[in-house]
Amino acid sequence: MNTEAWQLTMRKLAYDRKRGATELVVDAVDCLLEGIAQPGLYDPSLIRKTLTTLRYEHTSMAPILNLTAEICYWLDTQDQDLDRTALVNKMRRDIEKIRERYVTDNQQFQDKFRSLELTGPRFGFYSWSSTVALCMNALAGIPVGAKAFVGQSIPGGEGKKTAKMLAKLGWSTWLISDTHLADMAKAGKINTLILGCDAYDDTSFVNKIGSGALAALVKAAGQRVEIWTHESKRLNSSEIHELNLGKSEPEPPVSTGIAIPTPLFGTGSLSDIDVIRTPEKDHTPESLREQTISRPSPLPDYLKLENRPG
Repeated sequence: MNTEAWQLTMRKLAYDRKRGATELVVDAVDCLLEGIAQPGLYDPSLIRKTLTTLRYEHTSMAPILNLTAEICYWLDTQDQDLDRTALVNKMRRDIEKIRERYVTDNQQFQDKFRSLELTGPRFGFYSWSSTVALCMNALAGIPVGAKAFVGQSIPGGEGKKTAKMLAKLGWSTWLISDTHLADMAKAGKINTLILGCDAYDDTSFVNKIGSGALAALVKAAGQRVEIWTHESKRLNSSEIHELNLGKSEPEPPVSTGIAIPTPLFGTGSLSDIDVIRTPEKDHTPESLREQTISRPSPLPDYLKLENRPG
């Protein structure tokens, strides 16, 4: 892989709008490992520039934000006058440790769900989450009488992918309109709504647009709402409110006078969530507020989202 090929691969990850945060961050780590293994590709300024683009294009995905901050902090604190081979080897070892965290997380999640009994038997799903898919595949079996109702997840229609996954696993599955999920919960026809997420802090979460409103409606109907996610998606207290979840609303075109913005991400309140399941432990919204996390500090100006061009 030469420099141009590496940059092209990283750009594809930056502009990927189909996959979730966990899938993208693992591919980004693999691409970094493959790139620095090539002679002459260790260029701190190029790596910083590439990671900054990745960060600016995925401003709602905590694993991307945390990964880019961690790698750039590493670059900024190393003595670049050291032997290049030694620097490359050290960077490779540290990035391999990052990748191992994701591998370990996934294994822990699978082990956890092999013995987990879901609260059902009628479940609602929304959008697509590789984490939810991983956990559903790990379940020891389908709960007795279980049924899955999957929101189409408009715009994007990612719910179809989730429905196909569940049907393949043997679940009785229905693909329905997004608003119908809330109606079914109100009627007691859905007992538990299961969501993934791209980021969360101690008060809020980010996921596909509509997830927050759906969680609130299901909770108001007296049903259960769960989030299945990774610790790598955790942000500091109230940090979600600083994220740029979408570009500004477009001006209506002169031809029709109607603008059709299509934001992909939105926020929800953790007060509507019963449990946040992670590989290490299950959290309640109350327990999250009692925890603190550490991040590389200070964040360099070139990574701050408010400095995003345009």
